[in-house]
Amino acid sequence: MDNGGTFDYEAGRIKRAPKFFQKCGIEWLWRLCQEPTRIKRMMKLPEYLLKILFVKDKTKGRWDV
Repeated sequence: MDNGGTFDYEAGRIKRAPKFFQKCGIEWLWRLCQEPTRIKRMMKLPEYLLKILFVKDKTKGRWDV
């Protein structure tokens, strides 16, 4: 669970995902099903990572991977 989820859990605003999701490490999927408005925000992370991985190094004129 990320820090934002931890604060919400500790404050009693949300419940933890079922044990199955916790054990499989997919608690984020449970949270997404509970709050579908998160999809837009969650999709920004892979986009950001791809930009970092495939950024063109302008000082050397080549792709830095």
